[in-house]
Amino acid sequence: MMFDGRVDLLTPTKASSQDNGQAPLTQFLRLSHYEELSDQLLHHLQAMYAGVREAVDPCWLRQRVRELCRWDWADPVIRSRLYWTAAWLEELTGSTEESIRYYDACLQLDSAESHLRALAHNNRGALLIRSGNLDGVEDLALAAVVIELPPSGAEQPTTLPEACFNLLNLLNFAAQSRRLQQQVESVLVDFMVGLPRQIRERWLGPDAEYEQCQDDASGITDSLEQVTDADELHDRISILTDPTFKRLNTLTSKLAAEAQNIVSNRSPQQHRCEVCCAEGAQTGMACRLRLWPRRRSTDVAGDWIDNGFDWPEHEIQYADYAEAATLLCAHEIPLALRNKMKSSELTGKP
Repeated sequence: MMFDGRVDLLTPTKASSQDNGQAPLTQFLRLSHYEELSDQLLHHLQAMYAGVREAVDPCWLRQRVRELCRWDWADPVIRSRLYWTAAWLEELTGSTEESIRYYDACLQLDSAESHLRALAHNNRGALLIRSGNLDGVEDLALAAVVIELPPSGAEQPTTLPEACFNLLNLLNFAAQSRRLQQQVESVLVDFMVGLPRQIRERWLGPDAEYEQCQDDASGITDSLEQVTDADELHDRISILTDPTFKRLNTLTSKLAAEAQNIVSNRSPQQHRCEVCCAEGAQTGMACRLRLWPRRRSTDVAGDWIDNGFDWPEHEIQYADYAEAATLLCAHEIPLALRNKMKSSELTGKP
């Protein structure tokens, strides 16, 4: 009903009519309603992705989702899903500025699911770079580099291969220009300095200067803390401008290894959505687009509590949402950045 226009934010409810007033519909929704909306939204996206006859027009769906984003949702998860979907639909229909705005809104919500946050960072980063804005470098790094240590005994968290591919392409392009090297270097070093040392060394290689100071410190904590000071790290860590290329080679090797997973993980999966099953015999297309799990709820004294996910989190795999990740190819790096390269090459100045 929310997608076909039969209800809107001010649709009267039984509760509001008893009070002789009109309360927003969202005040009377429960988790089961939120999940029904999530299911309907995912159903439309899957049908659009699979190209079946029942699929709605993407521009119509974009407009409806934009309207739903203006509702005052009490549930932060549905709000983040709607913002992310609005951003993706704006991107698919060619509205770059609006897409970036909705990705911004999604990323401002702490409730956004981790894989949607990674997709939002990657997609926004690619769109910013295409627009000639190097602020996208940090977004790509946030999606490509695992920035938190896993719990003891847990598997190493996976990264987003598309983001690794995008960042690798940008680094290869920037390496051709001293000016771009310095601009990309500044953003990338700021990002790396803010990471835990173990994570930073996983992507850039061992920090020989830290290890030397650790040996010299002989257990003196103050000396080690001085070595890891952010300002000092920023001054002595270089990546693209390092004449030995050690850190750059380590980083690009890691990114290339992760990017190889794009092809292997984008193979057709066995599960199908309901709308695809109806036309599966004709299209032979398995739907690979599962963007979020379905939460269960239990009514308690007229309210609800979140009982977790029907699908364990580890079952929401990269292959389920890979097609929603934007790729940044070398030929898409904009003319604005290419002109910077030509200018620096002609003048010989950084």
